[in-house]
Amino acid sequence: MNAIPIIPTFWPSNALACQTEPVDASLCAHPPGAGLFARTLGCVRGGLALFIFGGGLAAGSAALRGESSPDATIHLSTTLVSPVDVLLEWKDASPGAAGHTVEYATDPNGPFIVLNYCPPGQTTYKHPNLMPQTTFYYRVRGIYGPVTDPVEVTLPGQLSDEAYKTAFYQPEDFAWTVPKTLPDKAPLVKKSIRNATTLAEAAPSDLKATFVRSTVSGFELTWTNHSSDEDGFLLESKEAGRPDFTVAALIKPKINAFGWALKPPLRHASYRIRAFYYGTPSNLESKTTVLPGDWKNPTAKVETPSSPGQ
Repeated sequence: MNAIPIIPTFWPSNALACQTEPVDASLCAHPPGAGLFARTLGCVRGGLALFIFGGGLAAGSAALRGESSPDATIHLSTTLVSPVDVLLEWKDASPGAAGHTVEYATDPNGPFIVLNYCPPGQTTYKHPNLMPQTTFYYRVRGIYGPVTDPVEVTLPGQLSDEAYKTAFYQPEDFAWTVPKTLPDKAPLVKKSIRNATTLAEAAPSDLKATFVRSTVSGFELTWTNHSSDEDGFLLESKEAGRPDFTVAALIKPKINAFGWALKPPLRHASYRIRAFYYGTPSNLESKTTVLPGDWKNPTAKVETPSSPGQ
């Protein structure tokens, strides 16, 4: 892995909010924090290419190289476990998924919003604190696709924690964070990541992290895109002490460069890029929330009244 030293200057937290997908607040039928959602530290702006996520997909190792998507192998079931909480459980017969997205909508035809990116071993998800007397529709999709080798980014140790934090929140020109498509350095024949015979050739490569001198912990990630049919790219990160990579951001197709940063107190992490596509959605499930006074717990023990004379 490549180790990239970063020289301190400054980076504010809201730099991560510069380029994101626009979010329609009317679609959010649960309070912020109820699941994984597009968020930007208090600022959502009309967007070029990037989702910032508040949670992550634990993107394991061997299963993540990607396979062709099978047809409808995921069976989803849902249970109303409180007046305003829905528990999702699913089974996936395909062994090749890098993980799964859990998605919901308030209309069976969508649009669907991603609640979470789940690791291959996770098969349940709780969607909490929903609006009462509302019907929610759910589906689960597999994620497939190849990944780059990781690069390591490390800050020097001479900057104190307090100085690092102070510099991070200073005002800054965020132009360097904008996702973009750089021209290929040489002519490339793009390959499909959805075909097992071309999967290896279609994998992204040459991931590099380059220090941005106007920031305390910012760097630009660039890579070579060899795929012709990706649904997008996933930025996956692994912090010190964590067992594996998690999804940090969702990037639009064709992008091959954008700015990122370590956030205090973090000084070291590994990063990689995955070209991915979504598999066939599961069956569609729905549940309608209720008012607390109308709640009947389906898992509660039911006592049968005794007959007169017993």
